[in-house]
Amino acid sequence: MESVYDMSEELDKVNKTIEIANEKDLARKVLIDIMSIDPAACIAGGAPRDWERGNTCNDIDIFYETTTNDRWTMMAQLYRAVHSNIESFQPSMQAKMLGWQEDNVESLQIVATSVLGTIKDISADEQYDNSNVRAVFECSIATDKIDKKIQFICVKSTLNLFDFFDCSINCIRIGISEWTTDHWFTFSSTLHDAGKATNTIVFTEEVFNKGIDENKAFQRFIMRAKDLPSMQIGNERDVITRLINTQTSLPKVQCDGREQRHEYYTDMPF
Repeated sequence: MESVYDMSEELDKVNKTIEIANEKDLARKVLIDIMSIDPAACIAGGAPRDWERGNTCNDIDIFYETTTNDRWTMMAQLYRAVHSNIESFQPSMQAKMLGWQEDNVESLQIVATSVLGTIKDISADEQYDNSNVRAVFECSIATDKIDKKIQFICVKSTLNLFDFFDCSINCIRIGISEWTTDHWFTFSSTLHDAGKATNTIVFTEEVFNKGIDENKAFQRFIMRAKDLPSMQIGNERDVITRLINTQTSLPKVQCDGREQRHEYYTDMPF
């Protein structure tokens, strides 16, 4: 019986790994589409957080900037982008569309996607009460293997994205580059990695002092994170104290002169 149980557990792990890989394929394609609006667009928050922890994601949030202020124009931009069918073009044309070298485009392995239903404007949803957010749109997109809800979050700045995140577990984002391993790259904040090293979910001082029980990001995470009971909750001072007490070191931080909640860059680790 024990061996049967172990085999079932291993099979579940394999199935989860496959599902995560399918989610990343979908995310990669949609992000490539949105890069036609903003080449610096990225996936941040919940999906990268869940993938890093070996879990499947509930939905995928793509953050991007645009020059227009008109909501209908924003929606039209998104409609054209997600219906681009870039995967159907020859690599030479894909390279022109992305501004990449043709050899690098061939290794992208872009999957085909289809949009399910219409793109909705959900900007009025209270969970997006954020001074950096200009508008939020949503639709479901599918590959031949899975479908996921995608949220397109138009922000004033993707550069300082983590400045507007309350919770360290969400301070991780991924993007696509011509020059990185598998064309994925990741940014994560020092607080994100400090929290990971000390098994702590770190909240900003303001949110922590108010109390986290009503914090929406925390509530969405607590419903999905099976390992949350083993994690501690704290603010920045708490995690610094734990780092000192455990003599834990973090990777060298690389900054570009801006605070950015102590962002640093590495190749995609997962």
